Amino acid sequence: EASRAVPSLMKSALTGSLEVVVNLFRISIQGSLMAIKNEDDADYLSIFFSSLCESIDTVSKVKKGVLDVKDRHAIETVTAGVISDSLKRRLEYTARLKMDIDDAEIEEVKALVHSEDELMGHIVGVVKSIANMSGNDFLPSFQKNLFVPYFEQFLSQKAPISLQIAGICCLSDIIETLPESQTSQTYIQGFLPLCIKRCKSENPGLRQSACYSIGVCTQALGPKRITNQVKRMLLEALDLLSEVIRAQGSRTPGIIGQATDNAISSVGKITKTLGGEIVQRVIPTWVTWLPCVHDELEAAFIHDMLCDFLEADSKRSVFARNNTNLPKIFSIFAQAASHVPAIANKETLQRMQRIGRSIVSQLNEDSRNKLLMCLSPADRTSLSKLLGS
Repeated sequence: EASRAVPSLMKSALTGSLEVVVNLFRISIQGSLMAIKNEDDADYLSIFFSSLCESIDTVSKVKKGVLDVKDRHAIETVTAGVISDSLKRRLEYTARLKMDIDDAEIEEVKALVHSEDELMGHIVGVVKSIANMSGNDFLPSFQKNLFVPYFEQFLSQKAPISLQIAGICCLSDIIETLPESQTSQTYIQGFLPLCIKRCKSENPGLRQSACYSIGVCTQALGPKRITNQVKRMLLEALDLLSEVIRAQGSRTPGIIGQATDNAISSVGKITKTLGGEIVQRVIPTWVTWLPCVHDELEAAFIHDMLCDFLEADSKRSVFARNNTNLPKIFSIFAQAASHVPAIANKETLQRMQRIGRSIVSQLNEDSRNKLLMCLSPADRTSLSKLLGS
């Protein structure tokens, strides 16, 4: 309970002196590390790492670089020890599952493995938070103390699926947080092909992390770093991601739908980065896959990206031939405006309002009526509220 309270104390302290915040932060770091060293229960360790992550993120909002080298190395050392111990426990659980045990014990062991998976997720969160606070200075020690001994091994196809997911998420977070660093650019060279190969995994969790990471790598590369070899890889990725999106049952709520939303997002990111004729070829179809509703954070990004394409589309290729996508675009706007929970932020809805009004103003009365008749009553009501008409 004390560990859970630390982030709240940090947030309360933000209204006061920065010096008080920094001192409280450093004291909390030492306390968290002491608690972690003395604990071997994965559930409690998850609480400690979650609290540590939230504390770092809270302080990062007001001042970067507060985490000095000594404290950072201490966190890395303790984290490496926790990962090592977790892997040992996993081996014990695997051995137990191979023994002649009853169903109740099998479920107990599976629960223990799940707790280790949850712990690894929180560890990945702490790594991302440190990268965000410390910047490129973190990368050499990350490479030496965490990536090479552990996360690089997790990227192997021989690793358990849950550890593969942790490895992909960790490296994706590093690249996304520090995209311009030479280390991140070096990681991408081997990481992007790996994610392309796994984006159609039968495991939806692995599929989601791989699909998302393809988009992360693409954005980190940017248009200026797209070599002919990279372009060929990204074109291959477009085909594979399209297969993920079109697969039967791909919109099933939960992790399967989330994986599909991430695939849709990465198609958009690749298309935007490659530009040119790729936009004209891909985006008319991409629009038909929207709206995205399963991964709320990614959905908000996707619908904002739709506005980017519409605003930059002087040739109106997004509308498709004979404006066949126009009802779909307005349906997306309507659903984005009415969906609960939210799948578009306030700024995106304002952009949709401006774009929608601009398009409607260019239609004659007959075309406007035909457009409205293509929408469901619920969409017409939502669109009317959004456009103010």
